[in-house]
Amino acid sequence: MRFTVLIVLQLLVGSVLGFLIWNLPGNSDQQQKSTHSKLLKESAGRLHAAGVLRQAASQYQAYLQIASIGAGQRAQMALALGDIYEQLGEYERALTWYYQVEIADATTNGIDHAREQIVAILERLKKFSAAKNELSQSTTLDTTQLTQVKGAKVVAKIENSNIYDYQVNQALDLLPKQLKKSMEKDNAKFKGEFLTQYVANQLLYGRAERLQLQKRPKVRERLALLKRQLLVEELIDQEVKRKIEVNQSDLKNYFIANQDRFAPMPKNEKGKKEKKRMTFEQVKDGVEQAYRQTRFRQRYQELVTETMKSHKVEIYQDRYQ
Repeated sequence: MRFTVLIVLQLLVGSVLGFLIWNLPGNSDQQQKSTHSKLLKESAGRLHAAGVLRQAASQYQAYLQIASIGAGQRAQMALALGDIYEQLGEYERALTWYYQVEIADATTNGIDHAREQIVAILERLKKFSAAKNELSQSTTLDTTQLTQVKGAKVVAKIENSNIYDYQVNQALDLLPKQLKKSMEKDNAKFKGEFLTQYVANQLLYGRAERLQLQKRPKVRERLALLKRQLLVEELIDQEVKRKIEVNQSDLKNYFIANQDRFAPMPKNEKGKKEKKRMTFEQVKDGVEQAYRQTRFRQRYQELVTETMKSHKVEIYQDRYQ
């Protein structure tokens, strides 16, 4: 009996001591601090989600001042603050927080985003030397991504990146034929101006990427449309243009069937030498061009019809007037 009473007394004493220790001033403050930091974090998250950015930033910063968190969590908070201030257009504040992401934890998830934004903001603030230093060895210029062609000539340089003649020629080939033909009279001058413009475009492209313009919704939509159009054109080239075969027999038959179109009967005037129809050889180039266009339209329509048959397609033209 005495043994049981002794155990009960020990338990009671232990409970009282535990209660007293738990309610010491230091522990009470710590508990309140933890609760307060939790409230700050939760309210900051809700404000951020609701788009109340300035107040969210204030709550995040108050949280960082009192919360005991690891480097990874601190880096994530700094990243959120950088994004908030960038959305608010306060670029210098945003830059401060993006720098803190890397300082807190250079391995954190989102570090690449922070580094990209640092460069973009420095470009926006016209701190070009600083932006260049941040880029260090990396670059967004296309010239570093291309394999050098044997025998290629270096026609320009941007920093340590070479621009080769074949790269400029590839861009030149994309110009409309009529424009290139009109420039043939002064070819040397035209090519010199085109090279200068090519270099300028490379620099502007690099700056646009550093400013993260490719992430804007409108730019993404246009890029998607351009990509779709390029793929359609490539498919048409592969399935239609390259499969058009032309031989002399087909051209002659096409010429005969459309003789009045290519070689109409000339009107003879009294007292003048009788005129004759133009021969196939005289109009051969025009006949071939027209034949290719006709075959292209036929083959293209076949491709479209064949593709549509393989899908359930409904077109409501009356709704699009």
